[in-house]
Amino acid sequence: MAAMAWRAVDKTAVEERPTAVTLSPAMAKIIATAHIVLSISATILVGVRYAEAMEFRICANHNDAATCGRNCKIIGSVEFHVQPPRTVAVKVMPRKSILRRQPTIYSLENCVIIDERNWSCSVRQEGVMGRHEMVDGRYRTENLIDGKWWPSHCAQ
Repeated sequence: MAAMAWRAVDKTAVEERPTAVTLSPAMAKIIATAHIVLSISATILVGVRYAEAMEFRICANHNDAATCGRNCKIIGSVEFHVQPPRTVAVKVMPRKSILRRQPTIYSLENCVIIDERNWSCSVRQEGVMGRHEMVDGRYRTENLIDGKWWPSHCAQ
């Protein structure tokens, strides 16, 4: 009798445990649609917009940065992530080197943002004045430190 009871308990335990859940095609479509709607809503609410990677250059002076031509040396690539209302996140990826340097990520504050291709951010501290701007998809910086112009950057 003990052997029969063992089999009955064993059989019940196996039958009560489902191994997988199968969704109907209609239910799978509803879940996928809800996921897409929630993802789009979260992106809109957060307000983060991404720009494509651009060639990042260093220029000897701010006049060269305005043209971003061959007088400026390519030092890597840069991405700008516009975060309205007043912030732009920057990710600089140096060119490949023996050291395999990691990207540098920082935020620009005090920005006036029109759209992803047109914005301007200012830096004002004791002895330092700087401006980072994107105009029609072309980026450049100007840095005046202790009354002297410092090398500028540009990207296009």
